[in-house]
Amino acid sequence: MPPIRVLHDSAPLTPPPHARLVVLESAKPSHLGDAYLLDRARLRFGRAEWNEIDLRHDDSVSRGVGWFERREDGGWWVVDNGSTCGVSVNDIPLPRVEGDPSRRAQVLRPGDRVRVGRTLLAFHVDASAG
Repeated sequence: MPPIRVLHDSAPLTPPPHARLVVLESAKPSHLGDAYLLDRARLRFGRAEWNEIDLRHDDSVSRGVGWFERREDGGWWVVDNGSTCGVSVNDIPLPRVEGDPSRRAQVLRPGDRVRVGRTLLAFHVDASAG
């Protein structure tokens, strides 16, 4: 978690709420319920072992799909870096990023469902944590 910044009046800012992804559907049932804590500013996801969110259990997922990224306001983006498998949120493909036709991105809201290949992830935010 990033350090708490101090305003001019010395009042600390509230740390961003804890966010996590929970596997709702998977190519392998043993991964149902797996949870990934979004504990860094950017976490890569895909089938390769170098991804912080490791989806090797789903062979329909690209090696390096994209990343989840914390925004300055504490919210989260999901970014598809031009993968062949594609990413959708709530069954809608991610929109293209202006100025970069190969990249797609969308802001996530609590309860959103992110589909990557045969894996379905639920995005959760715990506003009381921190």
